[in-house]
Amino acid sequence: MSLIKSQVTIIFIIFSLYVSAQQFSPNQLKTVLTYKIAQNIDWENEAALKQFNIGIITNDVELIKVFNSAFQGKTLKNVPVTIRIIDNDPDFKNLHLLYVDKYNSSLTKDFLSYLSDQSTLLITDNAPNKKYVMINLYDDNDQIKFEVNKANIILNKMKIGSKLLLLGGTEIDVAQLYKDTQSNLDKEKEKAKQQEEMLGIMRKEIDKKKAEIDQQKIEMILQEEQLNAQKKQIDDQKTVLKSLSDNVTNQQKLLEEKVKQAEQQMRMIHQQEESLKRQQSIMQERTTKLNALTAEIDQQQEKINKQKFILAEQGTQIKIQQNLIFVFALFGVLIAALAFFIFRGLQIQKRFNKQLGEKNAEIQRQSLLLEREREHTLNSINYAKTIQNAVLPSVDEINKYINTFVVFKPKDIVSGDFYWHHYIPAMQGLPEKIFIAAIDCTGHGVPGAFMSMIGSSLLNQIVKEKDIHSPCDILENLHNNIKFALKQGQTDNNDGMDACFCLIEKHQDKVSVTFTGAKRPLYYILPQTKELLQLKGDRKSIGGVIQKIREVNFTNQTIDLPKGSAIYLSTDGYADQNNESRLKFGVKKFESMLVDICDADIHMQKSKIENTLKEHQGNVPQRDDITVIGIKI
Repeated sequence: MSLIKSQVTIIFIIFSLYVSAQQFSPNQLKTVLTYKIAQNIDWENEAALKQFNIGIITNDVELIKVFNSAFQGKTLKNVPVTIRIIDNDPDFKNLHLLYVDKYNSSLTKDFLSYLSDQSTLLITDNAPNKKYVMINLYDDNDQIKFEVNKANIILNKMKIGSKLLLLGGTEIDVAQLYKDTQSNLDKEKEKAKQQEEMLGIMRKEIDKKKAEIDQQKIEMILQEEQLNAQKKQIDDQKTVLKSLSDNVTNQQKLLEEKVKQAEQQMRMIHQQEESLKRQQSIMQERTTKLNALTAEIDQQQEKINKQKFILAEQGTQIKIQQNLIFVFALFGVLIAALAFFIFRGLQIQKRFNKQLGEKNAEIQRQSLLLEREREHTLNSINYAKTIQNAVLPSVDEINKYINTFVVFKPKDIVSGDFYWHHYIPAMQGLPEKIFIAAIDCTGHGVPGAFMSMIGSSLLNQIVKEKDIHSPCDILENLHNNIKFALKQGQTDNNDGMDACFCLIEKHQDKVSVTFTGAKRPLYYILPQTKELLQLKGDRKSIGGVIQKIREVNFTNQTIDLPKGSAIYLSTDGYADQNNESRLKFGVKKFESMLVDICDADIHMQKSKIENTLKEHQGNVPQRDDITVIGIKI
């Protein structure tokens, strides 16, 4: 990138046609110079401008007043000028010019990145790194001069006017300024000749770069073919997964119908048992009555015996025999009746036992069918687990680019948690990029697994196909696509995701991490302090119906980390796990554990996290899906 220095002193302010140049404050001179520079820059689609927007990043109240006063009622490019003060929540949209004061000019690289492809002119004040500026003001022997980085201006779709590099001199009047112009032109011609020689050298380098770019294009075509093949494979897997889902749904419906049939059969058996109990009770009552009748007959028999002696004495033997015949006949009738009732009860009991045996056999047959259906469903879910594991990135693949461990424990066979990774190598002066995320979907088991497959597929489309690399833009696109895919604008579906999403960029002298969170934080520990720090996520989930008047936007947070630092991404499953005393592990205890293990080897850290969870959980079932990712810089 070629940096052309044009030693330019502060230009003039003409208050009227009859007043000569005079001394002004530095802020006034910077304001005038900003105005003159803007007049000599050509913007893309300049003829269509309806308003010229100027943003200012400063805490200097006087500078703000000077800008407002200088541009009040003025026009630039024949359109009205508006001034916007940029606060801690930067909004660079629709800006044509951004002025950054000397207290914020150290962040020129970030500002240049924010303004990429926006056709916005960046004017900085005493910026230390000239590589990332467009127009930079600087002090030189009590004069204010500026320097121009043409490459960055052209890269942002603007052109430098031919008169820009002719601006110069001290605070003199207009006539003297143009007298000195010819001398400056001669010097510029000599510089232009030298620059032409440099351009010849640069053209050769550009030709060489073009050859490299052509080779990279060939490689990109091959990569695109591989991506298309992978996409087809994913589509095939989606088709299989949908078929499995439909099969599981049908099996669940069949299982519910069979359970209902079994319940009806059990109710019938219960009713028959109640009927049998009632019949047994009736038989018991009849037996009791028969025993009472037998006792009464015995008493009568004693009376008859007594009467025998009396009749024997009285000579009435014939009458006694008649009475005995009558009694025996009556006793025979009673015995026959009792035998009839006992026989009828045994027949009823026999029929009931036969029906009960048939019902028990049918219940056993239904239980066997239910067990077979359960095994079939379990096999289908295990196959779904195989598919989900194939979609998740390999930890060995991630470790090719950065030192990482992953603790991934589904609550059920398949998981509503998932983790995602993508790598972009360094090219054309840009650093290599490593994307990594830990995401918690609504629910767990089969429903959560479906959500995780949707989320992973959408992330691949957003980053790999659409080339969106800003974490906040990635989550915003994922949010909108989830709402569209689940038709959440037309239905009451409120499923969504919480996410911890990071972009890691490796530079020659540092590693920068850009983080965006959806209700999840990013933890990091610096090697000097051993203190756990965190970047809080935004108070917004991905997907779902937001019941707010003004929806929150996702934001980027960027930090630079030295060698030896550690960062951790996690879902809420680990901290929410309870023990046998029904006490959760807790966020504070989780954060303390990270501080204790941060110096250990990456494999030892994973082992410590898993063993600590096992000791806390004991025999208690797992409450939620668990994901913890650790990275050692």
